[in-house]
Amino acid sequence: MSDELLRRVAAIAHECWVAKMRSEGWSYGPDYDADRKLHDAMAPFDELSDDDQRSAMLCARVEELRATLADAMDYPRGPDRPFFLHEMQEGRRVAARNDRRLVGAIVGWEEADGALDTIHVRWDDGATEEFNPWEQALARPEEEPETAAG
Repeated sequence: MSDELLRRVAAIAHECWVAKMRSEGWSYGPDYDADRKLHDAMAPFDELSDDDQRSAMLCARVEELRATLADAMDYPRGPDRPFFLHEMQEGRRVAARNDRRLVGAIVGWEEADGALDTIHVRWDDGATEEFNPWEQALARPEEEPETAAG
């Protein structure tokens, strides 16, 4: 990992740590005081002492962190990818991923923070159901799933 990338990862990890500390009731203080939940390292990364910056970069340097982050990333493609907000259209046909014979139509959706949050489906038998798009329980019945070459 390059020094610049390591520094950026350490700064982001520091921001995550600060957010966690705030959620636990801590705040910035010029001197560390556990009883009052004040921590001098809750400053912006660039304002930390050299020792604290080095500590953060040592933590970020751990090779397993890089592998964990890379493994956690997913950029789904193909017909079996999750649905996205820009694809929502009333009447669009969908199927249940676990039984593509069960088909229905999108009758509505909800968004949160600019992203698709819930898909409302009315199955052809009249039943309605809600789905989280990232659970990937819905499929595109008009498209065949990608198969591995071989």
